[in-house]
Amino acid sequence: MSRLKQEDFYYGSVLSKILNNPNERVNFALISGNKDRRIYDLEIGGKPFQLFIKYRTNKITTKHDNYSTWEFNITKNDRKEIRSCMHNMSSPLLAFLCGLPSFLGSEIALLTKADMDKTDIVNKSSITISRKKNEHEFSIYMDRNKDNLFKIRTERFHELFGKDT
Repeated sequence: MSRLKQEDFYYGSVLSKILNNPNERVNFALISGNKDRRIYDLEIGGKPFQLFIKYRTNKITTKHDNYSTWEFNITKNDRKEIRSCMHNMSSPLLAFLCGLPSFLGSEIALLTKADMDKTDIVNKSSITISRKKNEHEFSIYMDRNKDNLFKIRTERFHELFGKDT
């Protein structure tokens, strides 16, 4: 029997977002993965990428209704693999799928190598990502100070790949 697991839907949605680009040829291969994260080698329009994906199925409960917030655990092994992606690839990407219970409205926060450097992701055991309703940016908390935020645009796929994927 070919039973699908919950993680298949989340990882598949990130790949589907990439594959829905009708203007570029896309090749990909699973390098490693488990329930908590997957790493893919991608080639999009002849340009190589390495994509590290983590997902959360639900946002965390906060006292602010106009914010959605997700917390991602970054294990020691995750940090080692992210560090390896950053050193071995010219275009590593880190995708955090910010899920919702019905899947509809789930979003992907996509970090480039420069973003990974600025957020010091390889030295963190977790990362908190939030999005204010009707804003076009994700906020990544740099530390416990709620005012120390790193912002990335929600339209990162379009910005990186130049197409509406």
